[in-house]
Amino acid sequence: MKKLSLFGLLGIFALLFSTSCTEDPNPNPNTVPPSTSLINEPGFVTTSETVAAGATFYVKLEALAGSSDLASVGVYEDDVLISAENRITINGGSAGIGNPITLNSSEASGFTWELGIVAHDTEEEKTYRFTVNTVDPVNGGTSSRYVTINTIPVVTTDFELTLRADSGCVSDDVVDVPASSAIKVCPMATRGAAGALSSISVYENDVLISDLTRLRFGTNATIEDDFTANPQALGTENAAALDTVLYINVQNSGTSTYRIVVEDETGATVEQSFDVSILVVPTGTPIDFSSTGTLYNSDGPTGTGGLDLDTGNGTGSSDASAEIRDLGGVAVWKMEIAPITANGVNLRSTSSVDFASIQYKEDIVDIYNTGVGITESVVAVGNVYAVERSGVYYLIEVVAVNDVAADNSDNIVFNIKK
Repeated sequence: MKKLSLFGLLGIFALLFSTSCTEDPNPNPNTVPPSTSLINEPGFVTTSETVAAGATFYVKLEALAGSSDLASVGVYEDDVLISAENRITINGGSAGIGNPITLNSSEASGFTWELGIVAHDTEEEKTYRFTVNTVDPVNGGTSSRYVTINTIPVVTTDFELTLRADSGCVSDDVVDVPASSAIKVCPMATRGAAGALSSISVYENDVLISDLTRLRFGTNATIEDDFTANPQALGTENAAALDTVLYINVQNSGTSTYRIVVEDETGATVEQSFDVSILVVPTGTPIDFSSTGTLYNSDGPTGTGGLDLDTGNGTGSSDASAEIRDLGGVAVWKMEIAPITANGVNLRSTSSVDFASIQYKEDIVDIYNTGVGITESVVAVGNVYAVERSGVYYLIEVVAVNDVAADNSDNIVFNIKK
């Protein structure tokens, strides 16, 4: 094996040393360039940092001379020298007006500076370079250190969350929502001074919704992206403010409380909540007969005074097909009705019945069962009566009472459902 000479070992050592350092390339390999470092201490940046736009960050720069005395320090932002007078301080004091900054004789062999740098005032990432120059740059070389500064907007708002109420967005309690349908919720949040926005969560009855198919992002008009988690992390584009549209598939029945929670990077939260009540769809046997019938004064022409509720046709007051009859009156019409009990008919008065809304036979039965049995009744427009005959139930509403003075053709007009 061939032995390496002492000079060969020294040559390898020199090569390793020169490639491991971060000094700038030295045009004269026979001289020693200056050495620099950014000291890692609390409050000082050594590699990268995020600050508010226009805020001051600090680096602690240490430099030692090599073959040539140190001459100046240049401070660059994306390779452009910045204003020393307006943006640089040294050890808490003025940096003067020139950049590169000229060193005094006591700093020629080395120095440690605490540099304060006013960051750029735009929201973006920039690289800052600190270059130490020597008296003889050809033989002495230079040395540089770099930090990356990312800026975010200056925060002047409070950490808060609101729900927009426009464009069909839900911002308060809602009722009669179809089961499992999607509602649109439009949260707007702003970060506070303590930290950037980090996540948004959706709760139903104080439980995080785990079925992510129920949670989606979108616009005012369309559904676009599914949640990938709940809480859902917010990207850097929403670090300062959030203005989005959520589509939430609601529950199947009953009433649930939904809660929208936004959290910032410190763990603080703001929230808004609202109740959703599902539309109750009635079920039953649809009403299969709805008509109008006229009941005439029983003291009028022969064959009047009764009303067949199965057809809406007028009959005689004792006709076997009739359910109700008029109680007559020649000089003074009584304006009264009665059930035809001989036909097995029962009549009941009702209260607070919305005749038009009744859609199912079971509803008529319920109204009859809660009504008050009567044997006769003076009618007035708006009165609603329930009638039963042999297990068949009718609901009738008085829509007109016509007192005809010239003859006995007085009559009552009913709406009929069965």
